[in-house]
Amino acid sequence: MACPHAAGVAALCLAQDGNMTPDEVGWLIRNSADDLGDAGWDEYYGSGRINAYNALYGITNAPSKATNPFPETDANGQSVNVDLSWTPASGALSHNVYLGTDGNDVNDANTSSPEFKRNIFPFFFDANTMEPNTTYYWRIDEKNNEGTTKGDLWTFTTGSNSGIFYVDANAAGGGDGDSWGTAFNDLQDALACVWSGDEIWAAQGTYKPTDGNDRSISFELPQYAALYGGFAGTETSRDQRDWTVYETILTGDINQPNDQNDNSYHVVIGADKTILDGFTIKGGNADAPSPDNRGAGIYNFVVSFSNIRNCMIIDNNSTNVGGGMYNSYASSCTVSACTFAGNSALQGGGMYNVNSSDVTVSGCTFAGNSACSGGGAHNVNNAGITVSGCKFTDNCSSASGGGMYLRHQDYSIIVNCTFTGNEAATRGGGIMCLTSDPFDITNCIFWDNDADSTADEIWGQGSSRHAKPNISYCDIKGCGGSGDGWDPNCGTDGGSNIDSDPCFVNADANDFHLALDSPCIDAGDPNGDYDGQVDIDGDVRVMCTVDIGADEVECFPADYNDYDDWVGMGQPDCWCYCWPYQCDGDADGAATADANEYRVSQADLDVLAANWMKKIDDATLNPCADIDHKAYRKGFRVFAGDLAILSANWQKKDADLDGDCPRDE
Repeated sequence: MACPHAAGVAALCLAQDGNMTPDEVGWLIRNSADDLGDAGWDEYYGSGRINAYNALYGITNAPSKATNPFPETDANGQSVNVDLSWTPASGALSHNVYLGTDGNDVNDANTSSPEFKRNIFPFFFDANTMEPNTTYYWRIDEKNNEGTTKGDLWTFTTGSNSGIFYVDANAAGGGDGDSWGTAFNDLQDALACVWSGDEIWAAQGTYKPTDGNDRSISFELPQYAALYGGFAGTETSRDQRDWTVYETILTGDINQPNDQNDNSYHVVIGADKTILDGFTIKGGNADAPSPDNRGAGIYNFVVSFSNIRNCMIIDNNSTNVGGGMYNSYASSCTVSACTFAGNSALQGGGMYNVNSSDVTVSGCTFAGNSACSGGGAHNVNNAGITVSGCKFTDNCSSASGGGMYLRHQDYSIIVNCTFTGNEAATRGGGIMCLTSDPFDITNCIFWDNDADSTADEIWGQGSSRHAKPNISYCDIKGCGGSGDGWDPNCGTDGGSNIDSDPCFVNADANDFHLALDSPCIDAGDPNGDYDGQVDIDGDVRVMCTVDIGADEVECFPADYNDYDDWVGMGQPDCWCYCWPYQCDGDADGAATADANEYRVSQADLDVLAANWMKKIDDATLNPCADIDHKAYRKGFRVFAGDLAILSANWQKKDADLDGDCPRDE
């Protein structure tokens, strides 16, 4: 008999039972296949060789029982977040899950009972957070179109742990991780303990994958676990941490300090549905044969639905691809509010996405990364990427695509991004587009990028094999703006494009916020969907009308004049005219040293807190709290921008007020 193919077996299955859904047919074919390599899905053999007999047998016979429960029956001390899993029975198409705290009720339950949770296709179940020190009973009934087979009654008992493990690099050894006082001092100890759904809270400090010299050892994340850094080591809730102050470093510098040659190949290896939040990931050096020549910072291979937030991925190197981060073989991940800086690789210095991976990047900065192609990021071979609210600056390529390189991707969406100061030795200083299908670039700034050969900002001219990007509501240097002056080598003119200096606040100092006279303010696509989007600072994306670029400027009344307001309030020292930012964050106007030096400290924070989220229309409310002088709709709102300035200058002395804050402009 010839080797059966998927379409043929699917037809046989449907001929046997025409009521099967496509998902049921696909699941049945995959799970009845003969394993040729490792059990289950394998990188080289996929799901194995299709077995038509097994597939049809599963339809014509009721399934046997599920086996091999996890947790094992009668297991004690289980996590309150443990996921249930089992080995499915031959011929089972789906599974009825029953769970409760009374064994008799679970054993006698049917699909109308409260113990019945749901019918599912996967052979694992997320029970959500359970109660500590509690015995649970569960069973799995296997089901196909020929019948349902009742499963055995299994049981396990949860432990006392809250689902949080604590790690502090400065803690004494021997802790159990149950509290800050008994914290682990080695992150690997916590990773060995967590179950699905548990959290790890890591205090400031530096953590290495190993104290030895084995470069193949990494921080391997367990499935469904959540790791949070940025703790001082006393917090009782996650929202009390500050990863910008209490830096929590995961480093691959395991052997000789500051000698990259003996560093870990990968600092972090990802897993399904994990969260990595508030860490600095640095010092990976993937310089060995494959797969240890990619993903020096973060390595994701067949990883689904991972989340990376508030992280610094810096100074990692791969001799092949993905110095900072590598996503391959249908990996899907969301990366938000992260910085990729100083990473290097042959391709994709900051990030490399390949082989049907699906990546969403928002509110991130790619700065100072380098590669032969795709200095900041490289997307290739049916990978899909959505990039919003991101900034690409000072990345470089020794060939093409200084900021980003896109080639043969599944899809790309680039919206509200700023590309500036990126360089390429040949083409596409800002971005290089060699895509098979058109994609959209909207609300973006491309300014002062450079390519030695051609296309300083965008190489999007297309060819017989490559489509042009659709560009609209963008500010692109040298592309001529929409209309008769448009340069078709940039891409397809989708309308409302401009070619005007975006007026950054201070590009020389890498401050790429928009000045108040920027032509990019309120010039973005008014019909776009910006629900839930934020800008590069984490501010709400749309104020009045959406802006072009990564920065979203707050909305000001048309007749707003901050100098007149300052004069009208009696020119208070604490709220001097210094547009667009207060010089120091001094909210109380009181000096703690000599008369010419002001310290930003607790008294200033008290003033700000007392006026938090209040509109300041006149002197009846304390104008000192409005540090950034930014209005929202009407009046002045004391909000995150003011707190950011105060925090940035905390405990610092400012120079002479008269010198920094002119009173008579």
